[in-house]
Amino acid sequence: WFMNWSLVWMCLFWSLLGLARARMTPEKTSRPIGLGAPFGLAAMVLLAVTFWYPAAKLYASEILVEKARVAISRTAPLTDVITHLESAVKNDPRNIDALMLLAQGYEADGERLFGEGDNAGAADRFDQSITLARQTIAQHPKSPVTYELMNNLLNRLSSQVAGAADEAGKNFATLQTLEPSNPVHDVGYGQVLLL
Repeated sequence: WFMNWSLVWMCLFWSLLGLARARMTPEKTSRPIGLGAPFGLAAMVLLAVTFWYPAAKLYASEILVEKARVAISRTAPLTDVITHLESAVKNDPRNIDALMLLAQGYEADGERLFGEGDNAGAADRFDQSITLARQTIAQHPKSPVTYELMNNLLNRLSSQVAGAADEAGKNFATLQTLEPSNPVHDVGYGQVLLL
């Protein structure tokens, strides 16, 4: 929706800029231009910056998510992937792809730290992962994929998270209302009951 309107704003901006420029050309007889044309030009530039800045941040966030995906496919260091994703979330805190990938990145980094024997660092990363997944659910409560992400994290971190089975059960109950005909949720809920 926003990208279509951006094209309209861009056309309007350049049209008005051309009209303002045409009015500012000096005629053969010299007469003062006045403040109308420069003020109009300044107002147009201010409006353009006001409307394009949020769009540029959204675009930058999407570019950073794509860079992170490319880094993942090329098996780049996890710290590079996390850096891209943290920048993407900073540019657009509601970018669901960036939030979910970052939560998974924190979890993978926690597993790496745990394997290296850094239990405190691993616990911190696991906590960041779960907290970010909860924030994602809070921001996108109607998106089933956020609940699936949270349940996958809870399944992998069940020994690290207190009350993981209860929280996963609540998530599956919500998933049943969002997607009642999806059998994958029934299987996942069965796995939670076995915990």
